[in-house]
Amino acid sequence: MKELSSLVKNGALFQGVLVIMVGGTVCFVAAQGQTVPEVLTAAFGMIIGYFFATRVRSNTNNGIEAYLRSLGLEKRVEDEE
Repeated sequence: MKELSSLVKNGALFQGVLVIMVGGTVCFVAAQGQTVPEVLTAAFGMIIGYFFATRVRSNTNNGIEAYLRSLGLEKRVEDEE
């Protein structure tokens, strides 16, 4: 339950649902033999790019912090947000 609340708090659950919905819509339209509108393709690309970029950035920051802790150093690099 604690994991679910943290997913909701940081927006990961919403991002994941959004990726699945838009991706499913693109696949459905293509499976029907219709042309996927360019705006839908562009939206899907932006959403999936943002989704994976936030995952990579989060994992990278966590890895750096763990490495510095293992060396007994404080985190000296501040987030650029």
